[in-house]
Amino acid sequence: MFKSTDGGASWAAIGPANTSVLALAINPASPDTVYAGTQGGVSRSLDGGATWIDTSAGLPVAPQVSTLAIDPATPTTLYAGTYQHGVFKSTDGGATWIAASSGLTNTSVRTLAINLAAPATLYAAGYPGTTNYQTGPSGGGIFKSTDGGATWAAVNTGLTDTHVTTLAINPAAPATLYAGTFGSGVFKTTDGGATWAAANMGLPLTPTGYIYVDALALNPVTPATLYAGSWVDGVYMYKSMDGGVTWVAVNAGLGPGTLILTLAITPATPASLYAGTLNGVFRYDEGSNPTRTISDSDRIFNYLEATYPQYLSPAKAASATTPMYVYTPPVYYYRHYSDTNAYIATSSGMVYYLGPASGNSILLLGTQADFLGAAAKFGF
Repeated sequence: MFKSTDGGASWAAIGPANTSVLALAINPASPDTVYAGTQGGVSRSLDGGATWIDTSAGLPVAPQVSTLAIDPATPTTLYAGTYQHGVFKSTDGGATWIAASSGLTNTSVRTLAINLAAPATLYAAGYPGTTNYQTGPSGGGIFKSTDGGATWAAVNTGLTDTHVTTLAINPAAPATLYAGTFGSGVFKTTDGGATWAAANMGLPLTPTGYIYVDALALNPVTPATLYAGSWVDGVYMYKSMDGGVTWVAVNAGLGPGTLILTLAITPATPASLYAGTLNGVFRYDEGSNPTRTISDSDRIFNYLEATYPQYLSPAKAASATTPMYVYTPPVYYYRHYSDTNAYIATSSGMVYYLGPASGNSILLLGTQADFLGAAAKFGF
């Protein structure tokens, strides 16, 4: 583990030693109290990481603690999600732990999220327990507890991917949550998990049609602004400024192969986002990298992409004048980089000029019905 006291400008190695740290949690009332989830259990520091003690009493042997959550109202209460052992709870600052998995059929918990306004309400999600990460058995998906982990119930209506990698709660409206998945992108609920809907417009597809999201983070001051860490086609960071309705890439400064594993925003500096990656830690400052405005042409592009994903055929651009993506009939679209204007064209050969492009120009090709539907949707 490493620690920075200057916003990431420099780092110093701290403990716990001789173990892999998989999760961190900081006591909001006493920031020098830090918990580390490891392959062997939980360790605690009371001095900002200078010294550590093992606090794993009650946990199984080698539980592989992959996520931790602290009750903000009672910081001595915390929860640990484990691999294949479910959720454990401590009410004495980690000194002792008890199982808290009744009703939790998914025992490999990758992420926990706690309602800051009502801390007895929390969510757990993770691996579906199968090699089929897209569907999985009934044990996968998201579970909700309203009694501090005493009991759990599945809340998966509308969730089409049960391999959930990350959860994020809107602190201003805690019934609104976002879930990142291992293949189907981002899902959003506005009713505390009762129903979910995909929120992927602008997120990239892999050649096999998947959307991988490993990390999510919300700006605590303006929670309609959120970030998603992905790893598709050389684009790794996406930003939404409308609560997940649309996404745009914000990659300036990230090198090739920068797989994002975790994201964090501190309440003290909400304009700064930190990304933990396989290539180290990166910081994104609001305003330092201009975010492209979603233009009318972009919205139609995203509409066609979201409506007809089954026709995607990967064709990586070989040069600035060749298509970035190609669709097969009945829908075609091409994305070009050699023009400053945006157009949309129909299969009958009619080309419609949409005006100056925002960022890279986009040439869209589709059937007459496709164009008329998109045009009507966006007021053309």
